[in-house]
Amino acid sequence: MKKTIIMMLIAALATLTAMADTTYESLTFSCKDGTEVSYSTDGLKITFSNNTANIKNNEGNGSLALSNLDYMYFSDSESTFATGDVNADGEITIADVNAIIDIILGSEVDDATMARADVNGDGEVTIADVNAVIDIILNS
Repeated sequence: MKKTIIMMLIAALATLTAMADTTYESLTFSCKDGTEVSYSTDGLKITFSNNTANIKNNEGNGSLALSNLDYMYFSDSESTFATGDVNADGEITIADVNAIIDIILGSEVDDATMARADVNGDGEVTIADVNAVIDIILNS
């Protein structure tokens, strides 16, 4: 019994050590309006004041209202296009709505396009994502 517990602890420590050695290139903030903002982790420092996240890194400064923050995640590459910008043209327009509808109807696309099309972040591309993009368009 002791031997099993010791082996489990060693395995857990090895896993934690491996995870601690993982480095990521960017921290991405996903906002409630469907947009995403990425910051390089090179020299990254985040402070909080007055319901705002103040982000500093070696590339410059930024800020984000915490009330607009949906979630954040680290990744191996910086996100170039916002969630909802399905066709990756730098704008969220009716063309993106049409692209989501095409996906729903069976068009095959790459993983990055699927991620941009899953606007509500539920892991599926559905009519709810169409509605979310329309909301982004109407509120911009």
